Amino acid sequence: MFHKVEVYYDGYCSFCHSVKANFQKLDWLKKLSFIDFRNNEVNGIDIDELNKRMHVKDLSTGKITIGIYGIKTILQRVPLLMPLLPFLYLLNALGLGQICYDFVAERRLIVPVGHCTESGCKLPVNSADK
Repeated sequence: MFHKVEVYYDGYCSFCHSVKANFQKLDWLKKLSFIDFRNNEVNGIDIDELNKRMHVKDLSTGKITIGIYGIKTILQRVPLLMPLLPFLYLLNALGLGQICYDFVAERRLIVPVGHCTESGCKLPVNSADK
């Protein structure tokens, strides 16, 4: 059987929050642990890479899968989602899996949750803009 994994997701992304909530509802084996990389330190993974794609770490081996391959890792651990695996394998075999993942990931809306007050929202400072 597959081991437990940590899923590093973007806590500023409302779409990511929604997907996380749905995965948690279906994860009755408790194989998934979700970590918001915006509010937690993630050792050994570049923050710019986390901004681009979700990362999933197998806690028994330390292996990290990224993007569409991270989705595959999740689907393998949630029995109710396993019927989606053949579709995912087909997308990957056609070379479309990561392309589809990146299409969605690049268009997600980033809102700094919890950083808003009555006077407005404080946006994170991008070091490249300095």
